[in-house]
Amino acid sequence: MLRKPSAEWDNYVKRLNAIKQKSNREVLCTECWMILNYEQRGKHASKFPAHKGSILTSSQFASEIQFYHIAFTHKKVVEKERDVKLVIQPCLFDPKKDEKQIKMLEELCHEMHAAQDTDDSLLGEINELESSSNADKF
Repeated sequence: MLRKPSAEWDNYVKRLNAIKQKSNREVLCTECWMILNYEQRGKHASKFPAHKGSILTSSQFASEIQFYHIAFTHKKVVEKERDVKLVIQPCLFDPKKDEKQIKMLEELCHEMHAAQDTDDSLLGEINELESSSNADKF
């Protein structure tokens, strides 16, 4: 987590801004909260086609204001105290590291989706039960 404001936050923002200067820019998947390079983006999009609309280019996320707004919108910001926020930074794939890191994060992504599907089906069942119990009252 990054404390905002802090020197660590400022350094992270500088690294985000530097992404825009690269020829092969990273992207941010807001579903998995991961930063991916160009090659990883293609693999990720093929494994998780539902994420296609959630993948943001550097022009959409790599400034301080954009990143903070996206983090806040996706509930990645926690208010620690007045004027102090904690921001969960996205996972960053390092293509130079071994494949184990990528596979582990992909498995976590699958698990998150399975949990979301379970939550969605439970929510549907709860809504059905509430609807039927409300119908009985009238």
